[in-house]
Amino acid sequence: MPRLLAVALPMLLLLFSSLAVIAVASSGRVYIVFDSCGYEVAKALNKLYPEASGDIFFSWQLSSLPHGAVAVLLATNISSKSDVEVAMQLVKSSGASYIYTDAVNSTGYRVNASDAWLYCIYKDGEALKRIAMGVAVNSGGGVLTQLGLGLLIAVAVFSAASLALYQTLREKIEELLKRVRVVAPPILRVKVSREEALNHPLRKALYETISSAGAVRYAELMRFGSRATIEWHLWVLLRSGLVAELRVGRKRYIVDMTNLVTALNTLVQVDEEVKCIVESGEKPPKLLTELCNTDLRAVFSVLELYSKAKAIELNHNI
Repeated sequence: MPRLLAVALPMLLLLFSSLAVIAVASSGRVYIVFDSCGYEVAKALNKLYPEASGDIFFSWQLSSLPHGAVAVLLATNISSKSDVEVAMQLVKSSGASYIYTDAVNSTGYRVNASDAWLYCIYKDGEALKRIAMGVAVNSGGGVLTQLGLGLLIAVAVFSAASLALYQTLREKIEELLKRVRVVAPPILRVKVSREEALNHPLRKALYETISSAGAVRYAELMRFGSRATIEWHLWVLLRSGLVAELRVGRKRYIVDMTNLVTALNTLVQVDEEVKCIVESGEKPPKLLTELCNTDLRAVFSVLELYSKAKAIELNHNI
């Protein structure tokens, strides 16, 4: 009997420690996101993969992490480097375990930032699945912490299977990365086709709302979801060229670029500054800022929109 206990006790302790770590990972996972793509990925993981669920915070929302938390830094190549560094310092000072993407560190990462973009742009389910499997593993500094033997074996088996799957998708990922270019200030240079842009129910609803009026205030779109969600889907529409942004003072309009005549007419009706600029467009820009009580950026933006709309009208009349 003592011999049986001597053999069984270590196994029971190993099993107990394994279950304890898994419980912490499942109940204490915290997603730290830095941009709209990271936010979309974290939301999708919560919805589709319960085993990878966790609370979602933008980096600026956190001042501390709870004891036993597992932080997932979902940074992409457009995330602010300073924000990522601050978040990493917070995680380390809290003593939390953490998982990160290769946008944070090119060694020891468990999630590919390219997978995040594959999901955000193409709604690639396999890419999201790879992310879910990566964040479901409790790790610290890129090194596995106390995991049960059974889980270690499962991770090893998955790694072998996922490697083959990853190789088959390599061309697709490389093609995406070729399309992603970051300059200073960081702007993601990805051209999105009209079909891709509208291949999402929320983006389609946003565009239909904008298109029906020609131009709408940004605030009018907030009824479709959170600010982060709207910003991301608007970014896709902007990159497709279907819409453009017009700032007049502190007001932010989203304009349908496929129907500029209607857009301009709407803006003239709802905004006194735009109306003033259009009606007095022959005057010097500096004088327009004083006459219309606006700034030079608004003057030039409205005049550019006006000239494009007039060119379209002339072409239609020919």
